Amino acid sequence: MCFDVDYQSICKDLYVFIYDSELKIWWMAVILFENIFNILPNSIREGAIKETKIKVEEDKWDYKENSVKLHGSVSVLISILYSASFDIPEWCPSLVTYLAKFRSGYGIVSTDVTKALSWFKK
Repeated sequence: MCFDVDYQSICKDLYVFIYDSELKIWWMAVILFENIFNILPNSIREGAIKETKIKVEEDKWDYKENSVKLHGSVSVLISILYSASFDIPEWCPSLVTYLAKFRSGYGIVSTDVTKALSWFKK
């Protein structure tokens, strides 16, 4: 790469938008996350997965009061999954298994996870 990418600061900025309740803003943040993860090496994606899983576990407990946070965090994981569209890196099976936990009982989060997993199967 011909330039240094401070992915952590970019991701922190994007997290603000991923937690937005306005669907258009949220959707654009998901697309940006996916595009960022497409250009990053697998080692950085693995770190992002670990950090985001921690965030998901924190947000899961607050789901009934604030579903936007869980939806945003899970959406980041979905965008990481989408960034692996042409190959299956070693971190991918565990991410698919983790996302499968959210296939039911979480409303819109479950809908998005189900769509992502069915897309991934194809």
